[in-house]
Amino acid sequence: MDNNMIFKKVLFVSFNNVQTDSGLYALCALATYVRPYCEVLVADAIREDVYKIMDEFQPDLIAVPSYTFHFTELKEQAQKLKEYMPSIKLVIGGYHITSMPESVLNSPFDYAILGDGEETMRKLITGELIPTSKILPKNSVDINKIPVVDLPGLTPKENYAHGVAGMVTSRGCSFKCKYCAIR
Repeated sequence: MDNNMIFKKVLFVSFNNVQTDSGLYALCALATYVRPYCEVLVADAIREDVYKIMDEFQPDLIAVPSYTFHFTELKEQAQKLKEYMPSIKLVIGGYHITSMPESVLNSPFDYAILGDGEETMRKLITGELIPTSKILPKNSVDINKIPVVDLPGLTPKENYAHGVAGMVTSRGCSFKCKYCAIR
């Protein structure tokens, strides 16, 4: 693993905005949180040319969310990103990787962020976290320190799936299901 890396430009990309109706909210939330530490850009690969954005923005790190139903496709996309820009580092977060972190081991992704990603991403970007494996340690986030998401400032309204911006109005889960990977 690289020592003392500091990422100055981070591109957050959704490859699945249509099926999840996310409106890129989760990526914009994470981008808003780390924006004081680096330059950020949020892109919707369904509606935007990610390779053109990569050429223009020249990111050090690309972050993507994961859902189990499209993880295979996401690995293929990650491989294409690596072939296009071999020096790029790729980080994956989200539901799939949190519940099945070992799936990152045989993938093009350099790092996996489990659970709430704000603090882990901040520490990775600033060099406070020096990765020793692909699976990064979980870090809790103080809910009172999470800034208001700058959705309109980070992605155009045309990127909201079906003209609607999905949003998260709470964190965590009040249930304690035994089969849940988050518990």
